[in-house]
Amino acid sequence: MKAAQLFRQYIWIINALRVKGKLTLSQMNKMWMDDCMTNGNPLARTSFNRHREAIQDLFGVVIDCEEKTYLYYISNPRVLSDDGLGPWLFSTMTVHGVLADMLAERLGIANKWKFFEQLWLRNNMRGDYNTALDQKKSLEFQERLKNIIG
Repeated sequence: MKAAQLFRQYIWIINALRVKGKLTLSQMNKMWMDDCMTNGNPLARTSFNRHREAIQDLFGVVIDCEEKTYLYYISNPRVLSDDGLGPWLFSTMTVHGVLADMLAERLGIANKWKFFEQLWLRNNMRGDYNTALDQKKSLEFQERLKNIIG
């Protein structure tokens, strides 16, 4: 698997847990499949556990599991609000979703997600855009962008 694709999966897992709070692997897997993260391939437990380790190593984000409920959650959410690489990455990816949506509307691009995913070599931009709709910083960016491009 390409490094960029793995990295994208790490970001997706962090964001899913950040937005939803706590999820079972089954719930996460349904979201994973709905978001077409890996061309219809489910998120296997072994892959998820490797991803958890890599996420902790790369971002310092600890994903723990409640033993009784099997709910996974980010046990140190403060690391995502600190001034570091993690928050910047999440906001950058979601801003790309907002930017693609607004440019497509302005330029009359019909299949915007496919177009910009191919142009920027990205996956799941629709998911990034949907995430952006829940973030105050992204909404502020969208307003500023509207003033610039009309």
